[in-house]
Amino acid sequence: MSVRLATVWLDGCSGCHMSLLDTDERLIELAEHIEVVWGPYVDAKEFPPDVDVTLVEGAISFPAQWDPKLGIHVT
Repeated sequence: MSVRLATVWLDGCSGCHMSLLDTDERLIELAEHIEVVWGPYVDAKEFPPDVDVTLVEGAISFPAQWDPKLGIHVT
């Protein structure tokens, strides 16, 4: 069974997401164990249910970035 992974990009420089992509060959091994269900590189319109792990990059800079029903910022 795959781990459902989401990545959330808050106010930041996208460096963490780029570092994740820079893991090259290790991503292939990782892909056998995870399903990426949300993030800036996934074409999803709403944060999906039943996410197992969420990687959060950046910080909240102003109140309008906070989505209280999800507890996260979604762009």
